[in-house]
Amino acid sequence: MLLVLEGNRVRSVIRLGDLKNLRIEMRRSFKHPVVGAIVGAALIAAPISPFLGDPFGLSGVFYGSLIPIGGTLFCLGIGGFTLYEVLRARRVPWLIANTPAGEYSHALDNDLSPEESQLLTALGA
Repeated sequence: MLLVLEGNRVRSVIRLGDLKNLRIEMRRSFKHPVVGAIVGAALIAAPISPFLGDPFGLSGVFYGSLIPIGGTLFCLGIGGFTLYEVLRARRVPWLIANTPAGEYSHALDNDLSPEESQLLTALGA
């Protein structure tokens, strides 16, 4: 069995008999950057969108309620944070394991040591 550990926790277990291919690839640390960019842009655009009836939720302020401002700030904050994370994502090594059940990908925190590289070479990376 091949164990993928994250600190002291087992993140994934792959049976060596099921392993078709094992490789290391450089990918972005944000796993789905296109989806992240779409979601971030949608959250930022939602309070601005005129089809929602009240852009930025400002009419609540004029009528004495600050509740609509909370939703606006939430959308702008989470959308901005998501876009920030997509833009600052760096390229990191990923362990890619192909099995009959599909592809498993795990981001590696650090570059591989020489011993780890030798082990992956022996396993077929």
